Amino acid sequence: MTKCSYANDGHAQGHVRDMFHVVIEKFFDWEPPDREPTVEFEGREIPISAACSLLWNCSDILPSNWRATFTDYDYGELNTYASAARCIKKLITRQNDKMDAFINATIRLG
Repeated sequence: MTKCSYANDGHAQGHVRDMFHVVIEKFFDWEPPDREPTVEFEGREIPISAACSLLWNCSDILPSNWRATFTDYDYGELNTYASAARCIKKLITRQNDKMDAFINATIRLG
């Protein structure tokens, strides 16, 4: 699967990195089964999973305060925006899969 990226030659523009900081905050504040949070990007709301795709290839170093957020939650050391974006996207996918399984089981029991 090809990922869209705002990271030219591995570098993302400042507004894209700033948006991703909001993604990190919203992800860690998210309480499923609430809907996946959204973030504003270039004048429109997009799901945080879509926002992660924008930094898929970004080799910029994630600031230490944001790296510490992942370490605090035992997600390991993530040094770049790309590694953090891939981690969040993977965790969102897992959460959505769990919700789908729960909904399907509920429907079968109903």
